[in-house]
Amino acid sequence: GAATTGEVEDALSRAADALAACDAWIITAGAGMGVDSGLAAFRGVRSLWKDREVSMSYEEMSDDKWFHEDPAFGWGINYTQLEMYRHTQPHAGYAVLRRWAQTLGKPWYVFTSNIDGQFEKAGFEHDKVVTCHGDMHHLQCIHRGCKAEDKLDNVWSAD
Repeated sequence: GAATTGEVEDALSRAADALAACDAWIITAGAGMGVDSGLAAFRGVRSLWKDREVSMSYEEMSDDKWFHEDPAFGWGINYTQLEMYRHTQPHAGYAVLRRWAQTLGKPWYVFTSNIDGQFEKAGFEHDKVVTCHGDMHHLQCIHRGCKAEDKLDNVWSAD
């Protein structure tokens, strides 16, 4: 990585040149974007709550099995996250990326592993944000038998 001011300036210049020369722009983002807004990183035993340890990881807490084995726990985890996401404001970096996307005048998309909806909350167009893990602001039936003929009817707003 860049260590000196000159190296940082050179790296930024190369990045600006690359953006100016590109045909399209894909913004990729992961947990770091949410962490900078104050959200938990969802790693380790302090994954969902920053102030206390729990006996399971985020991956264990968010397993679909809880909706069958302990629905109150499954919905509790779901609702806790949803409320956290609803009350967290995107940090200034989202506005910078959005401004660049608008200013470049080139096709762009966001591809993120985040389920928090922060890109949309920051003003990015929903149809240009691809969430590889889905998002917490929509619900979907976990039973195969409840699939609708029109697949758009298989997802509901969590509001």
